[in-house]
Amino acid sequence: VDAASSGIYWKRALFGRWLIMSSHQMTEEALPAYIGWIRKFRPRFIHVYPSTAVILARYMREHGIEPFPTIKAVLCGSENLYPWQRSLLTETFGCRVFSWYGNSEQTVLAGECEESTHYHIFPEYSVVELIGRDGLPVEGPGAMGEVVATNLTNFVCPLIRYRTMDVAVASKKQCSCGRQYPLLEKVEGRLQEFIVTRSGNLISVTPINYESGAFENIRQFQMYQEEMGELIMKVVRKPTYTEEDTRQLTRELQWQLGDEVNVHVRFVNEIPRTEGGKFRYLIQKLPISIGDL
Repeated sequence: VDAASSGIYWKRALFGRWLIMSSHQMTEEALPAYIGWIRKFRPRFIHVYPSTAVILARYMREHGIEPFPTIKAVLCGSENLYPWQRSLLTETFGCRVFSWYGNSEQTVLAGECEESTHYHIFPEYSVVELIGRDGLPVEGPGAMGEVVATNLTNFVCPLIRYRTMDVAVASKKQCSCGRQYPLLEKVEGRLQEFIVTRSGNLISVTPINYESGAFENIRQFQMYQEEMGELIMKVVRKPTYTEEDTRQLTRELQWQLGDEVNVHVRFVNEIPRTEGGKFRYLIQKLPISIGDL
């Protein structure tokens, strides 16, 4: 579906087998219609950006709306799936939530199986390495490095050891599903999805719990950083938001981020998505390289 300016909310595709819905139009006023169309369509799977699924899930939870009875799984991609998002979606939709990892350059493809949440790298698609700050492969379980990949299917313009600027954690385990694929324990996301402390250390936004009570009266939020040790939290307030929410939010983030990051809350009317409909939880203006990890 086209961008927000088109005014198109959804359309059918693949001879009516797909219902494609816009992520730009998901307002409080439009969401009941979205839910109605999904129920009418009776899908078995929802393929979605995690941030888009969160909007739908929060609305359903707040209004006591029952899960879609035909849904067997939610398939998340194109954005990092955070632990709090997985928990919210699993609880609200009452089914398994899967995540897959890839990029538009088509140098890497990995996904979860029915047994675990580790990412299985498809070896027939590409050769994937994790490198450290010295440019050499990282060693040992739990080692974190930048994803470097060589595509095996692009015969026109092959990309060899392409540096993705994504950060992932290696795993030496074999999955209980029986597939002999190399595994990633988790994908931390882009290098630009780390917060920089006053001393230059990096903090991943992945473990931050955005489903705590501090976010209960917040409709939307986005973090913004352009100075080391200083973090701006942009907030779109619900009508029930009070000054106590600001104090609780600041305390919560300060506790999770530590003493080397000052948190400043700034109120805005809306937080736009990208042209492609994605949502960025952190806008990082500071330059970050793999050497900073």
